[in-house]
Amino acid sequence: MSLQFNRFLLFGDSITEFCFDQRPYLRLRPNASENTEALHFSLGAALANDYSRKLDILRRGFAGYSTRQARLILPLIFQNDHDNLPETQKIKIMTIFFGTNDCVNGGPQRVPLDEFADNLKFMIEESLKRNIKLIIVGPSYHDPTKWEPDRMDQVAMGWIRTTENTVRYTKELKKLSAEYNLPFLDLHALFEDYSIKNKIDAESLLVDGVHYTGDGYKIFYDALIKAIDENYPELSSQNLERRLPYWRDIDDKVFAQKLQNELKK
Repeated sequence: MSLQFNRFLLFGDSITEFCFDQRPYLRLRPNASENTEALHFSLGAALANDYSRKLDILRRGFAGYSTRQARLILPLIFQNDHDNLPETQKIKIMTIFFGTNDCVNGGPQRVPLDEFADNLKFMIEESLKRNIKLIIVGPSYHDPTKWEPDRMDQVAMGWIRTTENTVRYTKELKKLSAEYNLPFLDLHALFEDYSIKNKIDAESLLVDGVHYTGDGYKIFYDALIKAIDENYPELSSQNLERRLPYWRDIDDKVFAQKLQNELKK
C-alpha cells in the first residue's frame, strides 16, 4: 500500500527540458508560418502517462548546457534524488542525452570530443555504481536555414552547428555505449530512417533547426520504449505494478486500515 515511488530520470539539455512542451513553435519560433497554437506530441507527458502510479518521471533538463556542466550537476541530482532517499524512492532508470551543444564548432558551449567522452564516462560510471539502468541518447540533425537567421552574431563569431559535426559526437556516444554494454538511441539514424520512409526532409522534424517537433519527439519516445522493453523489461510500464488497488476492488475498512498502518511506518 506504499505511496513511495521510484524514479525515472530524464537528464539532458534543452531537448530534455522542453520534452513536456506541447506548443514548441510558440516557445521557439512564435513568428513561424506554422500554426504556433497546434498541439504536438509530448514525450514527457507520454512517459508520465505510461508510468502513472508506477514510477515518477523526474525531468532534469538544462537548456544550453553541455557535458562540461552536466558532470558537475549529476552528483547533486543523485544527492537530492537518489543517495539520501530510501530504496523505495531511488532512481531506477535514466536517460543521459547530451551532445547537441558540445558539438558546436566554436563558442563557450563547445566541448572537444576527447573531453566530451571523458565527461560521459564519468556520468555513466556514477550512474552504474548506483545500479541505475541507463540509456544513452545521441543527437539528431541540425538545420542552419532555421537556426542561423536569428543568430547571425553567433555565426559571425564561428559558433556554427552542423549535422556533420553532430554525427562525430554521435559516433563517440555509440562507441561508449558499446564499451559499457548500454542501449543507445541513435536519433540521427532514426530521424533519417523516418524521413526516408515518409518521404520528407529530416530537418522538418526540427522546430528551429535544433529542437524537436512533436513528430521528432514521437520518434524519440518510440525508440526509448523499445529500448526499455528489450533491455530492461522489468522496468517496462506494462510489467510494473500500479500502486493502490483498482477502485472497484476496494474494501473500505481494509483499505483504511492498510493506509493507517502505512502512516505509522
